[in-house]
Amino acid sequence: MKNFTKDDFICELCDSFEFTKFKAKEIFEKFQDIILQKTFYGMAVCFDRLGKFKNVTRKARKARNIKTGEIINVEEKTILHFKRKK
Repeated sequence: MKNFTKDDFICELCDSFEFTKFKAKEIFEKFQDIILQKTFYGMAVCFDRLGKFKNVTRKARKARNIKTGEIINVEEKTILHFKRKK
């Protein structure tokens, strides 16, 4: 089974709303920008029937390079997390 990619999504928008591919891509990218902007400032972005986007902080930890066996420190980082609706 093939994955549903960004281009597939844009084509679906074009077909559903009779947009040009350029306009559909512009709308999709604006959608992404809004989610990133709002979550950057600590807000969660929720969609009914879909799920929630929010920032999650991962703790600092130690990891090991598999090839060399060297122990390295991985710093704390913030990631964008999506939790789907049940």
